[in-house]
Amino acid sequence: MTRGQFLQASRRVNLYGNLLVGLVGFSLIILGLLVSPWSDPVLQGLGQWVRSHFQEEGTVGLIGGLVIAVAFAPLVLLLVLPALWVDRRFGLRCPRCGRSLTLRCRHDEVLRTGKCCHCQGTLFEQDDQ
Repeated sequence: MTRGQFLQASRRVNLYGNLLVGLVGFSLIILGLLVSPWSDPVLQGLGQWVRSHFQEEGTVGLIGGLVIAVAFAPLVLLLVLPALWVDRRFGLRCPRCGRSLTLRCRHDEVLRTGKCCHCQGTLFEQDDQ
């Protein structure tokens, strides 16, 4: 691999990854706006049911936070999956350790040192500096 190939791959992963994550995020926001009129009465009913069973407001808040966390955890995963897919499709891996160089490494440091940020293995040929 040469520095130019790494630079092209890192730019491609950044561009496609950001576009795809932005598109998925925008779609999730639109979906949330469409579902919000339906979910408001359901959440109010759930809140009243929880308050009827638990008198302490701290417990009610804890249960509400847990319900929100369970509801939003898959949404966070949906935002991470496009970035992982783009890296697997267009990114580069270290020939020594097999880990991603374009997603989980600082690109400027890899270009400056010519080494993998995980295993410190040499990535570029010596005559390409």
